[in-house]
Amino acid sequence: MIHHPRITIRFSFAKLCMILLTTITALVGSPCVAADAITTEPYAWNSVTIKANGFINGIVYSPVQKNLVYMHTDMGGAYRWDESDKKWTCLTDWIQHDDASLNHMGVETLAVDPTDANRVYVACGTYMGRSAILRSTDQGRTFARTNVPFEMNGNGSARNAGERMMVDPNLPSTLLYGTRTKGLWKSADHAATWTRVDSFSAVGERDGNAINAGIVWTQYDKSSGTPGQGSRTIYAGVMTVKEDKVFRSLDGGATWSPIPGQPGGQLLPTRNAISPDGKTLYLTYTIGDRNPGPHGIVGGGLWKVENPASDSPVWTDIAPDKGNFGWSGVSMDAGNPKHLLITTLCRYATKDDVYRTTDAGATWKPLLVDKHRDDSSAPYAKHSGTHWTGDVQIDPFNPDVAMYTTGYGLYRSANVTSPEPTWVFFNEGFEQSAVLELASPPSGTAHLLSAIGDRDGYRHDDFTISPVHGQFGGEQKRSMGTCSDLEVAWNDPSVVIRSRDRAQFSFDGGITWDWFTDPSPRPAAAPAATQPRGQRGVNVAISADGKRVIASTPTATVHATRQGNAWSEWTPGGNADSVRGANVISDTVNSARFYARSGSDLFTTTDGGETWIAQTTALPAGIGWMRVAIGHEGHLWASTRQRGLHRSTDSGKTWSHVAADVVTVANQVGVGAPAPGKNYPAIFVAGKVGGVNGFFRSDDQGATWVKINDDQHHYGFPTVIQGDSRIFGRLYVGTNGRGIVYGERK
Repeated sequence: MIHHPRITIRFSFAKLCMILLTTITALVGSPCVAADAITTEPYAWNSVTIKANGFINGIVYSPVQKNLVYMHTDMGGAYRWDESDKKWTCLTDWIQHDDASLNHMGVETLAVDPTDANRVYVACGTYMGRSAILRSTDQGRTFARTNVPFEMNGNGSARNAGERMMVDPNLPSTLLYGTRTKGLWKSADHAATWTRVDSFSAVGERDGNAINAGIVWTQYDKSSGTPGQGSRTIYAGVMTVKEDKVFRSLDGGATWSPIPGQPGGQLLPTRNAISPDGKTLYLTYTIGDRNPGPHGIVGGGLWKVENPASDSPVWTDIAPDKGNFGWSGVSMDAGNPKHLLITTLCRYATKDDVYRTTDAGATWKPLLVDKHRDDSSAPYAKHSGTHWTGDVQIDPFNPDVAMYTTGYGLYRSANVTSPEPTWVFFNEGFEQSAVLELASPPSGTAHLLSAIGDRDGYRHDDFTISPVHGQFGGEQKRSMGTCSDLEVAWNDPSVVIRSRDRAQFSFDGGITWDWFTDPSPRPAAAPAATQPRGQRGVNVAISADGKRVIASTPTATVHATRQGNAWSEWTPGGNADSVRGANVISDTVNSARFYARSGSDLFTTTDGGETWIAQTTALPAGIGWMRVAIGHEGHLWASTRQRGLHRSTDSGKTWSHVAADVVTVANQVGVGAPAPGKNYPAIFVAGKVGGVNGFFRSDDQGATWVKINDDQHHYGFPTVIQGDSRIFGRLYVGTNGRGIVYGERK
């Protein structure tokens, strides 16, 4: 998945208490906000259903409670399957967007206590930086946190490998963690504190071509110990350029050495499965071309190791097929060690697959999962071939049930042991889109249109189901992948435009799409100061009446006028080059007025883009989002992370600092339907108001503010917000990996 490039990441994880405001001193030009002007209002929060859309790093079943299973994602947190509700429940929605908390939504690994169904451990760190381990004694309903001195990279290379963290089944207070760059770590107190295992010297290394990921999995052999005394035999897989990559300890982790006889070479150990008696170890391998997975794979292997704790283990190559792809997932039936499932990785030519054996790897059968998929619950998924099958797990209580992961979601079979098992897209409650823009049309059946990283975007008529038309352009084979810009014609919302490095239009509210004539064939990346909405390429705006379009690229500004169901393009004269590469938005009242923002400069046009007037060269510093107030020509609102919220009522000539001492951080700003009896739209802010992180609404142009979320609904890293244009109080929140959520007044 992609990372929203506008955000500068800062790291901390503090959850703040409410700061009581006693005296608010207004800045010049700012509304004066009294301490009692900040109130709270109960909201109900739910997901806008797309289902999945991103990569799942791993699946972890509890071996002691039926139907208890977790999964963890590269950017969107961790989930627990709730059998009673028949859906996945996110365990990390409480993480706040403050300091480093935005780095904690990617989960590198997850571990369960194999003796206590209530204990679960979640390792949080999306990118290399400050990371933490969350520990729970109630299946993830609440957590305690330990900041750790090693970095994680849940969205990094080899995120398909694992699990790095493991609980000793004979001494469950003890855990091991294999890190990327700092070796092996151990906790003896249920993950509350950690110390480095200095006797383990093999760590990930880099050479000119290989990107290695350190210790990617750890594994206890339960048969080697007794309850209360700990396990004696432990294994660890290391992605390293060294020949020896799989290590063992026969003395409970005091000393470590390579397993004798291993294949070495370029093979990188990815995952493992061990038999209950400890006498057989199965190992999957990849060979990476500058990346060890889940992409960039050029080879791999599958090996069976008999008597791996002995002086002379027997290694057997049991790969059912070979080629320019790897092997990743491997899972053993808890009741039958001869029954295993494995997955290919990056086998693009014939699609990735799951293989099954019932004779301990002597023979294998491909299950042809790509041909036996049921995608009816999420129509968009049918256009994606099975790929990035990083993990597969057999239900420890039912060998007929298994799940495997892909680059866009999870599949489950309830008849794995049948000759041709079927696989159902199994993602109810699981949302993992990276959202780049949201639009709420003022009329029509769709209340929400979205621009999504990697997956185009969606039109939502019903928030409880995955859109029946799939993703934008899917049926017409006009997908552009990442959609970075999206706008609706305000007075004719059947007309929608969107773009990345080319632009498309729709005349039916986002159901079907067609290409504009390419105004700039795949332009080079724009300078940072002029990248539209944080993305390279074409930035588009459409007039309120749906008859004019402005497409701004780093190299040109091209306009189009509508003629029936077609567009006639023209290149403007005058000073149109002054807004080349700018972020262009349209006014909702005057169809001839547009605004163009580039760095600290703001321009406007009142003749549809023929000529542009410089409004100011001193925009508020650090603007992230600029929104137009619905129904009020020339009214603009702008968010800044360092200096709060700003507004203009004269088309951007002058700006006032709104509630400067109260709205201290405005990461995003949105505009929604006005409160009953009022004619000015509600203004929403995601940031810090009154010293508290959250989502806020003002019904009086910033004079007073209402906090509308609670401590369980922060969603980690919001990237964009927008109010519903028709329903007062409804707020849409787009996130960097947790999909789209919406809050409504109770």
